[in-house]
Amino acid sequence: MFFCVIFAGMKHLLWVIVAMMVLGAVVPGCDDVPRYDGRLTAADSLIHDHADSALTMLEALTPSDLATEGDRAYHDLLLTQARYKCYRPATSDSAINRALAYYRAHPNEQEKLTRAYIYKGTVMEELGHPDSAMFYYKQAEQTASPNDYFNLGYVNMRMGAMYRERHAVDGKHIEKYEEALEYFNHTKSLHYQLRCMVNLGSLYCLKYPQKADSMLNIALDLAKSIQDTPMFVGASQNLMKLYLSKNNFKKALEISHGVTNISDNIPLTASFCLYTAVTYAHLMVPDSSQIFMNKLREIPITNAVDTLTLLETKRDIALLCGDNMNYHYYERQAKQLDDSILCEKQSTAILKIEDKIDRFSMEQARFFQKSTNRWLKALIGILVLAIVCIIVEITRRKNSQKQQQQQIQQLEEYIKEAKMQINELKLLQQKLQKHNINDETLKELVSSHLEMIIEIVEECYHTSNQSQLQKIRDIVQFQNANADKWLKLFRYLDIEYDGIISKTKKVYPFLKEKDLLLISMVKLGFSYIQMAMILGYKDSSSISSAKLRLAKKMKLECSINDYVSQFKKL
Repeated sequence: MFFCVIFAGMKHLLWVIVAMMVLGAVVPGCDDVPRYDGRLTAADSLIHDHADSALTMLEALTPSDLATEGDRAYHDLLLTQARYKCYRPATSDSAINRALAYYRAHPNEQEKLTRAYIYKGTVMEELGHPDSAMFYYKQAEQTASPNDYFNLGYVNMRMGAMYRERHAVDGKHIEKYEEALEYFNHTKSLHYQLRCMVNLGSLYCLKYPQKADSMLNIALDLAKSIQDTPMFVGASQNLMKLYLSKNNFKKALEISHGVTNISDNIPLTASFCLYTAVTYAHLMVPDSSQIFMNKLREIPITNAVDTLTLLETKRDIALLCGDNMNYHYYERQAKQLDDSILCEKQSTAILKIEDKIDRFSMEQARFFQKSTNRWLKALIGILVLAIVCIIVEITRRKNSQKQQQQQIQQLEEYIKEAKMQINELKLLQQKLQKHNINDETLKELVSSHLEMIIEIVEECYHTSNQSQLQKIRDIVQFQNANADKWLKLFRYLDIEYDGIISKTKKVYPFLKEKDLLLISMVKLGFSYIQMAMILGYKDSSSISSAKLRLAKKMKLECSINDYVSQFKKL
């Protein structure tokens, strides 16, 4: 009985000890979760929708106003975040470094540690260290809780933007934006959903036009519902770009009107004005096109693609107005810029391949270094573990050598393939340069010849020099009688305008050389008087009749001008 009482007492004592151990474990854990200053939590609640107000509150606080180290670290994190959202460029990373050091030492603050990694990345971006920024973004992605949808969406969006700036060719930028949108769809952050949609729509335009159309139309509706004007303009300009690539100018104009009808004071982007000007130019409305070209004087153009579009638009407007001099000038400028963009892309591809070769070489060197270290460890193991370790080491070395040889062979194959790609790209670049030189020489010769003919015809028209006029007519009649004399002109037009002569001859084999000459002069912008004198007509009104007869002969449902306009500049 006595022993039973003692046993029962010990049993109760054991439960007391267990309870005290549990309390000892729980209470310190609760103390590890800090209670932050109320002013900081208030600023944090404003930081997404009212970042300027949050920044004002945070800048009013000094380290001496904050009682604990946790408050000071929280203040550094929020201050860095608010400055970034208010477009205050970073000049130092000292504040975010203090916050990151604190939260690394307090892993229970997982969400704030994730944020610290994110804004360390943004600061590195602004300080010009993209590789470091990408490292911290990846750290943030690994640190974030699986249900921390906002931070996961935000960090994937930032990585997508960085991959896009680096002109990623492996689709990594699209993949990251898609992941970001999937995460944001689990949150109430409609603004960030919209940003991802607009960026994805822009990226889809080249490879997935149907997906781009669907995504951008959804983005337009969302931008209207939340009244996000900049994103509405961004989605609109990307849709216009998509429709212009399909030659759907009426649809592009509808999108443009959807933006301009909102307000006269809406801030327009350079791309939107360019695409609108291009649309009006193709719809044969040069005055409206010029209005949007004038707006570009107040908007800086910062990239080569928009500059190329600007030159092509000026060229099209000059063609519509019959300004041959400016037309050829802008045509040459656009061609030179287009060639330089192509060469730059090829150079970038070569540099990327060379960079891969360098990385392969470094990996090979590291592999050999690791192999050497393994040999040293193997020798020490042989001395310590004797015969048993020798057997194990021999087996391991055989496997290691086999794996090493396989990896070396793989690296050598990669290097060989990369060098072949470099040689192919260099040969392609040389061929392109030679082709451009030959085409440019031909175009200059034919253009100067055409300008000379136009000048002589105009001089004859204004001076009424009958002998000179008869001489020109005799030359033209001789060339009409000898069809091969026009081959250079027809070849020039085929090179410049998507094979206009060869395609026309293929579809309408019954056309005569005189018919093809009339089509050529219409495409080159000759006036009615010039065409009449070259073709031997006494009256310029005969050209209208000739064009109507030719359209009827070809059984066209449109005019000769409309038929010619479908052949675009290559």
